Amino acid sequence: GGYIYITRGILSHLESEAQLAGVMGHEIGHVTARHSARQITQQELAGLGLGLASVFSESFRQYSGAAQQALGLLMLKYSRDDENMADELGVRYTTAAGWDPREIPNTYLTLQRISARAGQRLPVFLSTHPDPGDRQQRTTALSNAAAAGKTGLAVRGRVYLEHLRGVVFAEDPRQGYFESDRYYHPGMGFEMAFPAGWATQNGRSAVVAQESTKQGAMQMTLAANARTLGPAEYVAALQREGRISGAEGRSESIGGYSAWVGRMTVPDGQGGSKVFVTAFIRQGPDRLLQFLAQTATPELESRVVGSVRSLRPLQDPRRAAPTPARLRVAQAASAGAFSVVYPTLGPVGLEVGDAAIMNGMEVQESVSVGQWLKSVEPVRLR
Repeated sequence: GGYIYITRGILSHLESEAQLAGVMGHEIGHVTARHSARQITQQELAGLGLGLASVFSESFRQYSGAAQQALGLLMLKYSRDDENMADELGVRYTTAAGWDPREIPNTYLTLQRISARAGQRLPVFLSTHPDPGDRQQRTTALSNAAAAGKTGLAVRGRVYLEHLRGVVFAEDPRQGYFESDRYYHPGMGFEMAFPAGWATQNGRSAVVAQESTKQGAMQMTLAANARTLGPAEYVAALQREGRISGAEGRSESIGGYSAWVGRMTVPDGQGGSKVFVTAFIRQGPDRLLQFLAQTATPELESRVVGSVRSLRPLQDPRRAAPTPARLRVAQAASAGAFSVVYPTLGPVGLEVGDAAIMNGMEVQESVSVGQWLKSVEPVRLR
C-alpha cells in the first residue's frame, strides 16, 4: 500500500526537516519498491508484539482484526537488501525535493546509540528498522555523491525544532497507561487490574497481557460492529452470523456495567476450533469492551476472569486527568557539559543519557550559551 507512517518517538529524535525528509523518503522507497506489499503477503501476523502468533485464529481476526492488523504493520521486518534499496531511494527523493541528504547519516547514528543503550533491543517505535551496522557509512557515501555540485539544499533545523515544541512524548496517558499491574484509561473513564506479574503492552487499539511462561495471554479491544447491542445480544449475533460456533456463559454486572462472561468456540479455518475465555462489557453507549484470552490451566483462567471483573469506573480525579509528557525546546542559559546544562532547562522527565541521544549529543559534549536543546516535561497527575 501507499500509506506512510511516522511516530512521535522518531520525530522527537530528529534534528531538522532534512532528517525528516530522509526518513519519509526511506519509507516511500519501501512502498515504491513494493517491499511492504511483499512482506504483508508473506508475513504470519506477529501477535501484537508479545509472541502470541498462535493464539488468535483466523475467524477471530474477522471480528477483532483491526488492532491485530494495524499493530502487525508496525512489526514488518525488511531484509538488508530491501533496507539498502530504500536507503538509496530515500537519498534520491530527499535530494530531488530540495533537502540536504547529508543530514541523513546522523539518523542512523542515533539508531545505533538507542539500540546500544537498550541492550541491542530497539524500542517499539523503531522496531521495524534494526540497524545492520553499516548504514551510517553507506548513507554518508550516498548522500555526499547526491549532494555533489548542488547548492541551496535546505536543512531547516531551527524551524523543525519549533514545530516539535509541545509535542506529546512517549505514550499519551490520556489514551491509557499502566501503574504496575493496574491499568487506567482516562479517555474512556475506567480502570482495572491485570494479572500480577504478566507482561503488558498498551496500544491505541488494543491492550495485551501475557503470563511469564506463555501459558496464558489476554487481549482487550473494542468489539467490532457492536452498535448498541448488549453483551449477550452481541454474543448471540456472532453465533447467528457464523463467526463463532458456540458460546457458554452468563450475563452479569461488572463495575456497574452490563457484561457477559464465559467461553466462545471459534473455528480455526482448518476443520478444528479454538476456545477462548471471553468477556464483553458495555462500558458506554458507543463502546463494547471485548476481552479474549487463552489459558493452559484453570488457575490462569481464573486470574483472567478475576482481572476482567476488577474493571470499574475511574473516579480518582488525579488519574482521570493526567498531563502527558511533552517536548520542550529552549536555549541554554549557560555553557558547559550537556550533563550539567540539561538539568537547568527545568523539570525534566527523561534521563540525561537518553536526552543526550535525543539531542544528537554526547553526555559530556560541550553546550554553548544560546544553543537550542530539547528536553521533556514529565507526566503530571493533577
